[in-house]
Amino acid sequence: EVRRETVDEARHHGSKIAMLFRARATITNAFVWLFNTALGSWVPGLTQLQYSEPVPALNLGDVMDVLLKVHAHEIFQDGAFSADCHPGNVLLMPDGRLGLIDYGQVKRLGLEPRVVYAKMIVALAADDREEIVRLATEEMGVRTKRMDP
Repeated sequence: EVRRETVDEARHHGSKIAMLFRARATITNAFVWLFNTALGSWVPGLTQLQYSEPVPALNLGDVMDVLLKVHAHEIFQDGAFSADCHPGNVLLMPDGRLGLIDYGQVKRLGLEPRVVYAKMIVALAADDREEIVRLATEEMGVRTKRMDP
């Protein structure tokens, strides 16, 4: 439920971002027209500027959904994942596919830690605070300065 709301919110923002890209293309085309018309008609030998291609709509929610599924597959199915996951290592290809780069730092997880991690995700999604604390302290070994020995 929590992730679904996040994906829906990302879809909403994705449509805003796509609108900005389309607006940028429109504004760029307006300046190209102005340049070509104003200067191109009275400056001999001036190279005409090319119009910008309209940018296709981008559904950020769908992009995030694919990215989350890929990383979930890496972690839970393969047990190996990129330990350097940040936006600079995700490319949006011209045909809409995602390109993941820089797998120079890969971490591996055995079956047991993957199961505990999956339980933690379920507990977080359910907002089950007791289970979150239990998993963190008993199964993941989290300790704080103020914990009783």
